[in-house]
Amino acid sequence: MADHFERAKLHFDRGAYRDALRELDLELASDPECSASYRLKALSFMHLGDTKQALQFALKSVELAPDEAAGFHILSLLYDDEDRLALAEKHARHAVELEPDDADYWGGLALVLVDSHQAEQAVEAARHGLELDAYNACCLRGLALASIRLGNPGEAEQAATNLLSENPDDDVGHTAMGWVYLQHRDYETAKRSFQRALELDPHSSLARNGMASALREASFLSRSRFDDEPPGMIGRIKWWEVALGLLAYLWLLTGVFGARPGKEHRFWAASAVGATLYAVVVVPSCIGNFRMLLNSKTRSLLDPHDQKEAMAVMGIFFACIFCGVVFAVSREPVFLILGVVLAYLIPLVWLLFWSPGLKRYAILPLGAVAFLASFGAFQAVSFIVHPGDLVHTLQWYVAAGLTLPIPCLWFIIRMRFSRKSVENSMREPHAPTP
Repeated sequence: MADHFERAKLHFDRGAYRDALRELDLELASDPECSASYRLKALSFMHLGDTKQALQFALKSVELAPDEAAGFHILSLLYDDEDRLALAEKHARHAVELEPDDADYWGGLALVLVDSHQAEQAVEAARHGLELDAYNACCLRGLALASIRLGNPGEAEQAATNLLSENPDDDVGHTAMGWVYLQHRDYETAKRSFQRALELDPHSSLARNGMASALREASFLSRSRFDDEPPGMIGRIKWWEVALGLLAYLWLLTGVFGARPGKEHRFWAASAVGATLYAVVVVPSCIGNFRMLLNSKTRSLLDPHDQKEAMAVMGIFFACIFCGVVFAVSREPVFLILGVVLAYLIPLVWLLFWSPGLKRYAILPLGAVAFLASFGAFQAVSFIVHPGDLVHTLQWYVAAGLTLPIPCLWFIIRMRFSRKSVENSMREPHAPTP
């Protein structure tokens, strides 16, 4: 009987999970109360991507052996993969309570806490486990990821180095080093680390999203250009960007345009241009995502949230330009009204289609963005259709003082999609070996 279980473990260790399941079925036919067999079946189904079956057998193992920590540890991993983080943390803590001297369970708790946005507690759990086993892979992974979240690349690098010293082919170690290099803005080295991780595990979402971030950030045109934050996150604007915005503001405020609308609406003109400049600081990262989305070689690297962000932002852009052109070619009131309605409606529908979660935010700032883009297109096309009417078109463009909420829209989009993208990209199932 034990022979079936031992053969199942051998199959499991070499990645032949279906062969392992066949041996486990034979084992359970002769010993239906073997909790270890149910645990190994749960892990096998977990690796095969069948979470429903894996949960079923993990729960059965806990039912048969409620005093064994391994079953609760596996349950925590499965619930973590399903984003049921409260249950994952509950079972991870219970596993630690049952066997507080096992570093693997402290490492499992650390990984769950990282996903639960409790990075400080994750560091504590990982350090506790490392006191028991200084080179425990699970604890080192948890410590590396938590340290990256906390913006502590030094500790993350040390943890990843220890991981790789024990196993040079640890894909998570290479991935963690990639994120460390990314925080140091060493994009080329980061790409090499992520490439190595993907060679070891082509299905690693952690490495795939890291590679996408490195490719995006390496391009000046698509770089978020923020200091003191992990790539893809909203942070502090560089001094030269602030100076550029102030210069443009003062330029318009003093009426250098010379045109009558520029003098009469200095505040609104300055505010509109300032808001536009602020948006331009943030938007390039979205444009970078869109460029990667169009490239078949890099499309698979994008996180789903990055794809939604790119489609939402570029959809707004194209819809607004279309609306501006519609009511720029005619001065009839009906076309003006139609253009304004479309300028608000099309981008709103587009963005809500790609991201229903933005419903409660989108109307006012999205309308402002549509207004600005439409009037920009109106100005350009109208000047071509009606030469010499620059003053009139400037008056329409200056009237886009309603664009003040633009930074709000970009901030919401970037914080909602990019933060979630960075958080999700740091999630990777780490199944224990039996």
